Amino acid sequence: MLLVFYLNCIHRRQYNMQVVVLERSYCCFMHKIIACAGLITCLMACNTNSSNKPAGINRDDSAYTIRGKIIGLDTGSVYLFNTEKDGNTTDTARLDKGSFEFKGIVHEPQFARLTILRKDHDMQRPLYLFLEPGVITIVAPLDSLATGRVNGGRSQAELDQFNISLLPLFQKERRLV
Repeated sequence: MLLVFYLNCIHRRQYNMQVVVLERSYCCFMHKIIACAGLITCLMACNTNSSNKPAGINRDDSAYTIRGKIIGLDTGSVYLFNTEKDGNTTDTARLDKGSFEFKGIVHEPQFARLTILRKDHDMQRPLYLFLEPGVITIVAPLDSLATGRVNGGRSQAELDQFNISLLPLFQKERRLV
């Protein structure tokens, strides 16, 4: 009986030692996993992609070109305000026989506004548009730039549909005023 008790004690000690060894190896294993995860995170954060564009996007796939015509104005300047890119970025294009062109890079649709500065230094109501990869065409009259026609991507088409849906509300508002 004493022998059985002694053997049970030895067995428990060996079992406890095995548990301690397993706990230590498990702990070391978890430290290695955490260290590897930290290293991978650091490597991903230290991405040296200097163009600040998401990985996998080709520069050509993100390029936009705006070609426009201001009817009634041959010379002057057209201003493109991009409020989503680096705060508030302004780009300027010179009119040549009423035509202008902007080029740039966007990785996702960005809301912008186009305006001109009149000779009396008065800014008109802007023309709102979405900058998207591809070619965007604009035709607008000088006296009402905001009513100009923009042909562009899918976001622009959705904005146009939204504006059309608001027309009945604006007409009711005019009758009330």
